[in-house]
Amino acid sequence: MAKNSCKSELDTAKSRCERDLNLNGTFAIIGCFSGPWTCALGTVLVAITHQNCVNDAQEDYENCLN
Repeated sequence: MAKNSCKSELDTAKSRCERDLNLNGTFAIIGCFSGPWTCALGTVLVAITHQNCVNDAQEDYENCLN
């Protein structure tokens, strides 16, 4: 039962990561109209933020299982 709860929490966390990716990605695309450096910086920040979110979700899942 606990494993199902942990999996559910992981799925919820990943869904939130995706939601934030979409929101932040929209602003990164808008930033692309300001120039290539703004576009590159925005895109890199979105990628880093998303990866950190997914890593945190996975870590929380592994802690939940233990």
